[in-house]
Amino acid sequence: METTIARKKFTTEEYHMLGDAGVIKPDERVELINGEIIEMSPVNAPHIACVNRLNMLFASKLSGQAIVSIQNPVALDNYNEPQPDLVLFRHQDDFYAENKATSKDVILVIEVADTTLGYDRNVKSDPYAEAGISEFWIVNIQKNEIEKYTQPEDGRFQRLVTMKKEDTIHVEALDFSVVVSNIVG
Repeated sequence: METTIARKKFTTEEYHMLGDAGVIKPDERVELINGEIIEMSPVNAPHIACVNRLNMLFASKLSGQAIVSIQNPVALDNYNEPQPDLVLFRHQDDFYAENKATSKDVILVIEVADTTLGYDRNVKSDPYAEAGISEFWIVNIQKNEIEKYTQPEDGRFQRLVTMKKEDTIHVEALDFSVVVSNIVG
């Protein structure tokens, strides 16, 4: 007789209860993806530099238009609460102090990928598409390019455009463009 192995999927509520109970420590780098608690990879210097460039570029140009959130969770649904490297949220005067931002508040999600490229493409992109996030970028540090995913439909992004270092990338929902080299270095 073959044994079936069942996995326990955690809801976002259970995930937060684990944090409140101290099972997940405050300094642990984890996120909830498809009901599984995933340990996040350590970040290296090129990753940190890229996130810092993104923060500087977006925060300086979009003040009052959008909220730039760095490596903070975004509640997508009952089984997904990733911590992307950068999220642009719709501007809200209280900076989401009353209620956590959700997928309906998202303008753009960016993941910076060095060692996590396959995971970001093949695992994390689907929950973003399922949540209706209209624009998702993966900054590919190894190739110095950005993969721009748009048109979420049926749980997957339908359009992918790869932007090279010399290209200008545009945030669809905002009047904002940047040359890719200013992001990748």
